[in-house]
Amino acid sequence: MKMHTLGDLLATISFINLGLFVVFYAAFSPWWRSPSGRSVMALVAVLAATFGLVVTGLWFGVQWPARELIRVVIFGAVALASGHLLAVNVRQKIAVWRTNWQEKKTPEGSETCDSSSNQSPG
Repeated sequence: MKMHTLGDLLATISFINLGLFVVFYAAFSPWWRSPSGRSVMALVAVLAATFGLVVTGLWFGVQWPARELIRVVIFGAVALASGHLLAVNVRQKIAVWRTNWQEKKTPEGSETCDSSSNQSPG
């Protein structure tokens, strides 16, 4: 098997795998409940679309109807999904840093609340 043919075959298998991942992840995982889950869904979906574009070019050539429009839509979606993934990651890191900073700021064993709240009921 020629390397070119092997590459075409691997790109096609990747497209199928990514497409199936999107279908199964959408159907069986609560991906919409967290920013990370939404990012994974968006990123894998646009990766599948990108490989779909590649595979379409492999099997039908580089000139086919609406190719330029579809390229712009897919690459725009990649830019949005990757930007969202970056934003989610940065927000999560900032939250962790802020929590760690606040824990270091408060000495261990010190009381941070009013002493009246430590009384037992009744």
